[in-house]
Order: sequence, then C-alpha cells, then structure tokens
Amino acid sequence: MDNELMKKYSDLMGDIDRLTADRDRLIDEQIPDEVKIKIAEIRDEFDARISGLGVVVKVTRNEIEEVVISGKQSVSGGGYSAQFVKGRVKWDEKRLDQLVAQLPAIAECKSVGFPSVRIVKAGSKDE
Repeated sequence: MDNELMKKYSDLMGDIDRLTADRDRLIDEQIPDEVKIKIAEIRDEFDARISGLGVVVKVTRNEIEEVVISGKQSVSGGGYSAQFVKGRVKWDEKRLDQLVAQLPAIAECKSVGFPSVRIVKAGSKDE
C-alpha cells in the first residue's frame, strides 16, 4: 500500500511537470525570434544588476544576524523582521531514559511531539 501511494504521488507530480513543460513550450512557440532576442537582452541587463544586489543583500543579512544574535532580541523595520530564535536544547535521549530507571520523576519532564512527514523529490538537496 505504501509504495502504491508513493507511486500515485510520483505520477501526479510527473503529470504536473509534463503539463507545465507543454504549456511553456506552446507559449514559447508563439513568441517571434526577434522578441525572444529582446527579452534575453533585457534579462541579461537586469540579471547582472540583480546579482550585484544579491551580494549586498547577503552581506547585510549577515550583519543583521550578528546584531540579532548578539542582542538576543528580534528587530524589525522596512516591512521585514529578523526574529531571534534561541538555540535548541538537545538532550541525550538514551541516557535520560536510563536515568528514568534511577529517578522516575525525570519521566514527568518528557513530552513527545506529533510525528510529521516531509516529502522530497529523490535526488534533491532536501533529501
């Protein structure tokens, strides 16, 4: 059953990809070559400018992160907010489970969240 559901999901995603590719191909076929050339020129001009701004954004983002982390508080302005998130506390679960045998009250401090699912395309960087 599990493999059948994943196969169905994969087939549906493939259908969406094929329809999107067909749509894009048909649209592209309607655009005259001279228009495609002009579009490419415009993209080239703007891509260089956007790329340059991307570098400045990365530097600015790093500066914001330093300020937020050192101040241990969120900041906002200009329609954006940089939210401070304190580091996650991690515990050695195996060791704590062993300690529960010695000190059962420790078990009262443990809570287990709900499981979740993340579906990723095979071979993607999220895998």
